[in-house]
Amino acid sequence: MLLIEYEISTGKLLSASMGGVEFIELPETSASCIVEDAETAKVIWYSHVNGGSVIVFVDVVGKFLSADIDVVTPPLPEVPKTPDQLRIEQLEAENAMMALEVANTNIRLDQSEQAQADLMLTLVLEGVL
Repeated sequence: MLLIEYEISTGKLLSASMGGVEFIELPETSASCIVEDAETAKVIWYSHVNGGSVIVFVDVVGKFLSADIDVVTPPLPEVPKTPDQLRIEQLEAENAMMALEVANTNIRLDQSEQAQADLMLTLVLEGVL
């Protein structure tokens, strides 16, 4: 059983609750109904929670008749990577880490050279050299 809230003017599904828990307060522009067919309820629920659109059709007393469901298909499972692909990813990660280490070493070297140049300038300005 699925309790759904829909917009009265368009029939657009606003929210859904498996098991038929009551909605606290419905705005005047919406109404609720119950989907009793388990399979239909599952399809509506899955589509709703995964971003699909659902338009609800009810009779004059608000009883669920049918729904126009934008069926959302689940994503295909990811294909497992081959040992070669895993090794390539590992080597790429190691390469990136080594490149980062080289960049950090170059920064430290530049800072050290700058410090030596500052010291030499100070020694020359003070007349030591």
